[in-house]
Amino acid sequence: MGNELNMVSLEEAVQDTSIAAAARKPERVPPIFVVGVWRSGTTLLYSLLNQHPDIRLMYESDLPVLWPMFRLAGERKNWVEKWEYWNAGVSRHDFDPAQLSAPVNSLAEAFELAGRQYAAQTGKTRWGCKSPSYYDQLEFLAREFPGARFVVIWRDPEEVVRSVIAAKTTALWFTRPGMTLKALLVARILKAQVDKLQAMGAAVHQLYFRDLIGDTTNAMRGICEFLDVPFDPAVTVLDRADRSAVFAGAHHSLARGAQIVARKQDHDAVPPEMAEKIGRYKAMWKAESGDGWMLAQHFSESGAGRPGIWERAVDSLKLTASRIQDRAPRLVFSILPLAAWQTYRRLKYKDAQWVHRQITDKQTTLRGAAGATQTAGERPSEDLSAQHPSERPSGIRPEPVATISSASSRESSNDTCAVRLGKVMLQSVSVDGLLSHHGNQLKHIVTVNSEIFVCAHEDAEFEALLRGTVNTIDGRIVHLLCSLLYPGRNLRKRAGSDFIYNLPEYATRHGERLYLLGAEGGSNRGTIEALRQRCPGLMVDGYSPAFSENIQDQSWNEDILARIASFRPTHLVVCFGPVKQEMWIAQNANYLFGLGVRCAYGLGGTLDFVSGRKKRAPRWIQVIGAEWLFRFICEPRRRFRRTAKMFKMPYYAFKFYKREVEVPGETGEASVGAENRAKAS
Repeated sequence: MGNELNMVSLEEAVQDTSIAAAARKPERVPPIFVVGVWRSGTTLLYSLLNQHPDIRLMYESDLPVLWPMFRLAGERKNWVEKWEYWNAGVSRHDFDPAQLSAPVNSLAEAFELAGRQYAAQTGKTRWGCKSPSYYDQLEFLAREFPGARFVVIWRDPEEVVRSVIAAKTTALWFTRPGMTLKALLVARILKAQVDKLQAMGAAVHQLYFRDLIGDTTNAMRGICEFLDVPFDPAVTVLDRADRSAVFAGAHHSLARGAQIVARKQDHDAVPPEMAEKIGRYKAMWKAESGDGWMLAQHFSESGAGRPGIWERAVDSLKLTASRIQDRAPRLVFSILPLAAWQTYRRLKYKDAQWVHRQITDKQTTLRGAAGATQTAGERPSEDLSAQHPSERPSGIRPEPVATISSASSRESSNDTCAVRLGKVMLQSVSVDGLLSHHGNQLKHIVTVNSEIFVCAHEDAEFEALLRGTVNTIDGRIVHLLCSLLYPGRNLRKRAGSDFIYNLPEYATRHGERLYLLGAEGGSNRGTIEALRQRCPGLMVDGYSPAFSENIQDQSWNEDILARIASFRPTHLVVCFGPVKQEMWIAQNANYLFGLGVRCAYGLGGTLDFVSGRKKRAPRWIQVIGAEWLFRFICEPRRRFRRTAKMFKMPYYAFKFYKREVEVPGETGEASVGAENRAKAS
């Protein structure tokens, strides 16, 4: 009897222990999703929320957009490595892959495993993710993650478009044709997704970007109440925010700062045509939704008309095409084995890890990939514009434009150098050194004649541009002054009208394509024929666009870039006229590089001479340095202002005189400094 009582007591004790253990097991914590359209303030909101002692969100993990991967057993097994290869999700969030090695059977299990582990790294329990990529997936996420909470941030479409335009200079993702239209129209898609969430009874909290900026405390207090966490003042400041997982890029500079501010945008930054379109859509959305849509509540009555049926139909087709372009790489990546995708990138970029290095400075967690380096002289050659922002991330960093010191480090000539004239560094380099391309950035060549030299001293923006370009000596006056100031250097003069004949020979020899952009139609076609006769094996094409004073005109640029994309040249000659052509190349540098362009040259009126439509000065006039006078006599009205600028050149050259030389170092790096500290005669 005593033994039986003891046995019963033991069983009860075991049951009590099991109940207590079950009580101690942490309850399932649903995720938090922060969503908005691009440039709407999601990164700022992410940075603030992550300072809460209970919350830590992943930054654009984008695992949910790879959902097909979790439907295939073979790919699901390797989800950690594929996620790392997609957008450096593992290394950006400082995961040890062993932490994620537990078997998973679905997207929900994998996403929760990663999210909880990331939160646990800092002792937090609330997890989730911030990403604009979820703008059309809220309903899907609500079904995959029951109980999930959604924080949706809205921003005025005109401000979004302005911010997208500003981001184009530093982030390749935003340079895609039609990006401004998509940034406008996806707000309506996000609205439809929010409506579905509310119909499902999902937890949704909405806020307006200007409210977050103007009254951060109340805005964050409302979010904390929605998330059922105590309000903490830490969520109202940025000075201690952890942005280590954020994609690098100057377009995140404000979110990386210590102050919560909005960028002061130029109200003229939006092209008039796009501004009018935004006004029409805002008027339509205001009439349709009124106060039923938080974003529309903030639209003022402008009196603008609504978009017509035809405009909406065309815009809808463009948006659909753009969304397909976004989704296709995700689907293909999810289905293909990792080895196949690595082979694809290796062929595409000549380096399987090139994309990773553009996303983050952190070392990849992929086995055997950490030490992979790009072979010298190899280069990427495919179109980054076809990729999803994770495959071609929004924070992709434009590296410094190639300089002669790096490009010519392979040159053996002792007189390869760069010298300072006024405020401008001018490079002396061999033809092959000028036309070659090494590295992961566009090589922008500017032939600096008197006009460009003067403009650089009268336009601060243009001067700043020339600090990152390869600047050759063009014109007898410029060459004469350089030779006088730097005697014994054997400085080379490289005018576009001279090396335009070397360029097709170089391209033919290396199996590269050449594209001629600009000049009149007859000059463009005539130059193509002349170069083909000179080099029968040359792969060359060209286009003469209609004249446009505004190089930021969206439709004009889309037409040009689409033609370049279809031909995929290595060398691009741009002939829009001095300064304008240089500004256009700089404006589109990231996108051109993504299209395979490795060297871009601003060559002014060169095509007119090559085609024979205009004649250069006789050789003896060129030799004595009077070609400018010959051109002035031939076209006095057209060249009057340019010729007048030429006489300012000596003034600026001596006013900002400073003796400075750059020479290739033994390791290929440039040795820079005053000539009395770095002589290389």
